[in-house]
Amino acid sequence: MLWHAPFSPEQTAANESFLGHMVDSSLYRPRPQIEANLRDLLATIANLRAAGGGACFDEIQFRFAVQGAADPGQWEAWDESQFQQNWNFLYHARRIIGEALAGTAIRLTVDLGAELGGYDLKQTVPYIQRLWGNYRWVFSGADSYGFSIALVPGRVGHYLRSMQQVGFVPDEIAVDVYYSAADWLASALASCAPPASPTRP
Repeated sequence: MLWHAPFSPEQTAANESFLGHMVDSSLYRPRPQIEANLRDLLATIANLRAAGGGACFDEIQFRFAVQGAADPGQWEAWDESQFQQNWNFLYHARRIIGEALAGTAIRLTVDLGAELGGYDLKQTVPYIQRLWGNYRWVFSGADSYGFSIALVPGRVGHYLRSMQQVGFVPDEIAVDVYYSAADWLASALASCAPPASPTRP
């Protein structure tokens, strides 16, 4: 999970790359130290070998997560400048990840925004629709389920309807379940009307 947000001018001037669990997105891409850390981490994962010599990992689930001013759920009105910052940060980070995993057999699956799926506060719906459209245009979207969903009543169906409006529904969905998994998943399945299934329209 890569939490990102634009840091303050003071933090930016001090060249701070991270604050707690967050990294700075104000440069519209990961700062050099974060990029180097990301490449080193992915190289370590790709090179890890089990006792029998096989790779330890066959898939990486890479999740982006917005916070603070980067979170469209906090925008009173559409913020084009912040959208562009978020998109460019994600674009550059995704390019880094792709380069780091090139030549490996590791499957990459990308969450474009942790638990933004089905969330309709303020500017979240137009944000996920536009970001998904951008991602599909550049990266095809085959490696992504779009946006993961915090499994509460109604969010799965709402998310799928939002994606249908874009004209392309992800092949898969991803849900975060914190308790009573069987009950919540049954509820999520019931909320998926036949036209709103996680398949291409």
